[in-house]
Amino acid sequence: MPDTHPYALPKGSTLEEYKVVRVLGAGGFGITYLAFDDLLDGPVALKEYFPAEVATRAADGRVAAMSPDQRQVFAWGLDRFIDEARSIRRCRHPNVVRAHRYVKAQGTAYIVMEYVEGESLQAILDERGRLTADEWRRWLDPLLDGLAHVHGHGYLHRDIKPANIVIRAADGEPVLIDFGAARVAARERTHTQVLTPGYAPIEQYSSEGIQGPPTDIHALAAVSYRVLTGKRLPSAPDRVLAGRYEPLAGRIPRAGRAWLEAIDQGLALRPEDRPQTVEEWHSALIQAHKEFADVLQGLSQKLILTPSLEQIIELLTMPTVELVDYINQEVVENPVLEEIPDDSTPAEPAEQADRADADRSDTRDAEPAADQQDAWEDADYEFFGDYLDDGYRARTPTEVKELPPIENTLSTGTSLSDHLLRQLGEQTDDDRLREIGSAIVGNLNDDGYLVASIDEIASMGPWPITEVERVLACVQTLDPIGVAARDLRECLLLQMAQRGLGGTPCETIVREHLHLLQHGRMPELARKLDMNIATLKEHVEALRQLDPKPGSRLNPVESRYVIPDVSVIKVENDYFAVRNECVPQLRISPVYRRMMSKASQSSEETRAYVKKKIESAIWLIKSVDHRQRTIQKVATSIIGFQRGFLDYGVEHLRPLALRDVASDIGMHESTVSHVVTNKYLHTPQGVFEMKYFFHSGINSAYGETVSSVKVKERIRRIIAQEDARKPLSDLQIVRLLQDDGLVLAPRTITKYREELKIPTSSRRREHYRISSEDTQ
Repeated sequence: MPDTHPYALPKGSTLEEYKVVRVLGAGGFGITYLAFDDLLDGPVALKEYFPAEVATRAADGRVAAMSPDQRQVFAWGLDRFIDEARSIRRCRHPNVVRAHRYVKAQGTAYIVMEYVEGESLQAILDERGRLTADEWRRWLDPLLDGLAHVHGHGYLHRDIKPANIVIRAADGEPVLIDFGAARVAARERTHTQVLTPGYAPIEQYSSEGIQGPPTDIHALAAVSYRVLTGKRLPSAPDRVLAGRYEPLAGRIPRAGRAWLEAIDQGLALRPEDRPQTVEEWHSALIQAHKEFADVLQGLSQKLILTPSLEQIIELLTMPTVELVDYINQEVVENPVLEEIPDDSTPAEPAEQADRADADRSDTRDAEPAADQQDAWEDADYEFFGDYLDDGYRARTPTEVKELPPIENTLSTGTSLSDHLLRQLGEQTDDDRLREIGSAIVGNLNDDGYLVASIDEIASMGPWPITEVERVLACVQTLDPIGVAARDLRECLLLQMAQRGLGGTPCETIVREHLHLLQHGRMPELARKLDMNIATLKEHVEALRQLDPKPGSRLNPVESRYVIPDVSVIKVENDYFAVRNECVPQLRISPVYRRMMSKASQSSEETRAYVKKKIESAIWLIKSVDHRQRTIQKVATSIIGFQRGFLDYGVEHLRPLALRDVASDIGMHESTVSHVVTNKYLHTPQGVFEMKYFFHSGINSAYGETVSSVKVKERIRRIIAQEDARKPLSDLQIVRLLQDDGLVLAPRTITKYREELKIPTSSRRREHYRISSEDTQ
C-alpha cells in the first residue's frame, strides 16, 4: 500500500479525536487513512470522500469541487456517502469491516471504520502468484457469508477485488473492507461509475447499467479467477469484443469440476445469467464441493494403495500434450525412468511396473554370493551420488538425440512490452518517466488496451496523476499507434489523429455514434450525419483500415495443437476405440533394477535414494497406464451410444448424459467428467472433444428425445436457407420447428441462435441490404 498520495492529508492532520498516521489506499471515490483514536487509544481506518474526477484540496486541507459546474455532482455524492455511512453501521459480521461512525469536516465527510490489521489478499497473490483451490475455498466461504449479510441490509459493495480483502492477522480470517463505493442494492440505474477492470462486470461500465447482487457476485467470482489461475480476468469490454471466455472448469487441478462451473456461472457477462443472490451462489458452491469431497472419499477407499490420489486425478484431467510434457519432465528428473525405444517390443507398462515392484520386494534382504562377480563393480557410484545433491542438474545423455524441427528453433519475436519499452527508452533518459512508463506498459492487455485506471497506476509510485497522464500521452504516441488506449473509442481516435482523419465525419462517427456503427444501424447513422448511404460507406471503409486491437500484432495467439487421445476404427460392421500411441512408453531402467536386486557397493544413502526413485517411477507408470485405459473405456462407451453419429453425422447425434456413460462402465460420474475434458476422439466424422458428445435432450411430439446439438444444426440450416430479404424471426423459427415435432420457447431459440453467433433478424436484414448495395 502507498504511504503517500498527491492529494492526501499530511501525516499528523487531526479530525476531532483522530490523528492521521499514513495513507492505506486510494481509489476513484476516496482516500483511506490509518489514524489514531486519542480517546480509545487505538488505531482506526478513516475513509475520506474524495472523488478524484471532480474534487480538489485547498492549501488549508479543505475539499471542494474543482469548478462550479461540478458542485452539484460533488454534493450529490457527499450526501450519498453520508447516507451509506449511516446504513453500513448496521452491518455486524466477523468477515465484514465494521463502520463506527461518520464525521463531517474539511468540506467533506469521513467514515470511521475498524482497522483490520493483517495482509491484503493482493499482497499475498503478489508474493505467491496463486492459491490452491482448498486454500481459497477456506476464505471464500466466510466472504460469501459476509457479503450475504451486507446484501441483507440492502447494500452492495461494488468494488470487490483482492486489495479490498484483508486476511486478519489475529485469526487468519478474511475480512471484506472499503465500502466507500457501496450503494443501495435495489435494482436502480446508477449515476456514477465505480469499477476496477478485471473485476467489474459489464453493467458497471455504463451509467445506464442496472446493478444488483449479481454485480458483487461477478466481482467475487473474478477474484476467484485471479486467485486460482494467477492471472487477472480480461475486462468485461474485452470479453465482449473477443466474444469468448476460457472457462475455469477442467483447468484447475484438485478443485472439482462442478465447483469451478459454479464460479464460471458467477462470471457470466449478462447479469441475468449469473446467480441472482449470494445465498443461491453459495449454496451451489457448497453442494458442488460436497459432491467432489464424496467422490474423493469413495475413491480413496477403493484406491487405498495408490500413493497419491490427487495426482491420479490430475493426470486424468491433463490434455495429452500436457501429459507428454509432464512425462518428459519426470524422465529428466528421475534417473530410473526411461522411455522404451520405438524398435523394442516391451510388455505392457503396468506389467513392467508390477515386475519391478516384485523385484524390489523379493530382493529387499538379499545378499550377494561371495564368489560371484558383482555386476556393479565398475558402476559410477559418484554419478549416482550426484543425484543426492539438491543443486544437481541431470547430465546430458550420451546417446545422440535428433535435433528439434527447424520451426521449433525460430525466434518468438519481440513482445509488445519489450517493443514499447525500447521506444520509450529512446525518447527519454529520465528514470522516473521510464518507471511510470513501465507501470503503464505492464498494465496493457494482449490487445494493447490499458486495463488499470490512472488512479491505480498513480498509487503504484506513488506519482502525481498529472505526471502519469503526461507519460500515458507519450506512450500513446509509440508504435503501434492506438496502444495504451482505455477503450475502443480512444484507440480509434489515436489512430485517426495519426492518419490525418481528425475533424472529418470519421471522427464524428467514432466520437458520437460508435454504437450505431457497431450494431450495423447504417440508415440511422446516415440520418444522424445527414449524408447518403454511398458517402457513409466511404467513411466506414476508411474506419475499417484502423486496427481495433493494435497490440495483438506483437502478441500473436499461440496455436493450439490437438492430439486425439483415441481413434475410432471401423472393422467390418463394428467400431473400436484404439488408443493413440503418442504418449511415451516408460519402463524402469534395467540398470537400476539390477542394482536393487543385488547388494550394491554404494552407500546406504544412495540405495535409499534409488529405492525412492523406483517407487516414484512405478507409481507414474501405473498411473499413466490407468489414465490411458480409463480414457479408452469411456471412449468405447461413447462409441456404443453414438453409433448413429459415427455412421451418418451430427443429425443422428443422440442426447447423452455423463451418468449414462458412468452407469454403463461402472465408474463415478465425476471421473467421467474428468476424462472427457480436454480429451479428443478421432472419428469418421472428424476430430471432436469427448464432451461434445454429451448434450441435453428435447422431447419431440413423436415421443423421441432429440439432441440439443441436432436442434442447433436445424436452426442453422433454416437460417441459411431463408429469404435474405425477409429474414425469419425467432418466433417464425419456433413455428417451423413445430412442423418437425419440436416444441421450443422463443427464448430457447434466441439462446441457441446466440450460441451459434447468428445475429437477430433485423441485423441480418440490414446486412443483406448493405451487401446488395455494395454489388450495385
